[in-house]
Amino acid sequence: MTDADGNRLMGWKAIGNYVGRDARTMRRWETERGLPVHRVRGGGSGSIWADKDEVRAWMASETAPRNPDKIEPTSSNPFWRGPLGQVLVGGALLAAVAAPLIVAKLGHATGAASAVPTAPFGRDAGANETYRSALYAMNTRSAAGLLDAAQKFGVLAARHPDNAKAFVGIAETNLLLREFNSIPDEVAYRRANFAAQKALMLDPGSAGALRSLGFVRYWSDGARAEGLDLFRRAIAQAPDDAQSYHWYGTALLGEGRFGEALAALNHAHALNPGSSAISADEAVVRFTKGDRPEALAALRQITQVDPNFSAAHSYLARFYLIEKNDVGFLTEAAVAARLKRDAVRERAVREAAEAYRTGGHAAMLASLTATAERRFQQFGEGTILIAMLYAVSGDRNQVLAWLTRAESVQEPAIRSLIALAEFVPYRDDPAFQRFFRAG
Repeated sequence: MTDADGNRLMGWKAIGNYVGRDARTMRRWETERGLPVHRVRGGGSGSIWADKDEVRAWMASETAPRNPDKIEPTSSNPFWRGPLGQVLVGGALLAAVAAPLIVAKLGHATGAASAVPTAPFGRDAGANETYRSALYAMNTRSAAGLLDAAQKFGVLAARHPDNAKAFVGIAETNLLLREFNSIPDEVAYRRANFAAQKALMLDPGSAGALRSLGFVRYWSDGARAEGLDLFRRAIAQAPDDAQSYHWYGTALLGEGRFGEALAALNHAHALNPGSSAISADEAVVRFTKGDRPEALAALRQITQVDPNFSAAHSYLARFYLIEKNDVGFLTEAAVAARLKRDAVRERAVREAAEAYRTGGHAAMLASLTATAERRFQQFGEGTILIAMLYAVSGDRNQVLAWLTRAESVQEPAIRSLIALAEFVPYRDDPAFQRFFRAG
């Protein structure tokens, strides 16, 4: 059975029918290979569901087994402790609000900042060409490009299981899929963790593997000191690689170390001056620390010179909402949702636009909040997003209530509340101090 819009598969049997396997295999693949499924909290036997787009993307990735009888074990140190961004990305409600909740969650790769080896797969000319094609596809940051990259890196890993570069590609592509597609956080992190650890077994000095593992440790595991150390180790291994500085900078933002975050991002920008991703994250740090006009101008410039870069539109939408620029918010939110090919988010933005036309700013916010709360009731997702929306509307009591709920379920995003500009008005409020120390 599917849901009304035909994109949701309800129950193990329906998921199995869609994939072409039985329900028992689906349960095993979830445990062993990270099949992306969701659970309704407190639900019974019918509480399992899957999104068709997520399952298709998973089937295209390395993690989906080509031979179900030869399934590799996952990491012996499973890291997932709860969804960092069911509110943020996978299955999230609004690309414009949810996707950029935490800049480092986005953590865009910065492109080919370092020279790519001429023949990373030796004399296998076909593999070398596939690798170059996969890198190009990954660096498009489009939903289609990232799925293509995931498939190609998976082919390379199967063909050259002793080459770390294929596994680094799998790790980094999955981390990007969390933002630019609808892969749930727990699935993407599980894949990235497995691939990064495999890459480090093959090449202990791989900067890409070190930073990917650092990203998982910092943003998913809550092992923040270890994550920061892994970023620093990646930088030491490849000091001319912009991406390691970039991801380190966004983690420093998560710590509330704004000056150091900007310094790291500025260094990344110097190494790769053409990166829209680095420029956008620099703008987010500036907005969060209070340099709002400068940040908004920088993001508008990115949307003009790189109009298909969805994150810049998402950032602008979020900041326009904070600034009460409702027309700007609705415009950028619609663009971001379209670029991500997310029908659910597009519908939410349309409903918000209709509410704005009939009732203005307050009605628009009420529509966004109601949509987020319905999703929470259905799927137990989105506590931080709801708190953010109430923060924008200035409802202190509701902000406190939803942050308390996020704290109770240990939503990872609460560890970096200081990185979210929506909560700036509450930083000095005694009732909120514990949240800003949560990291």
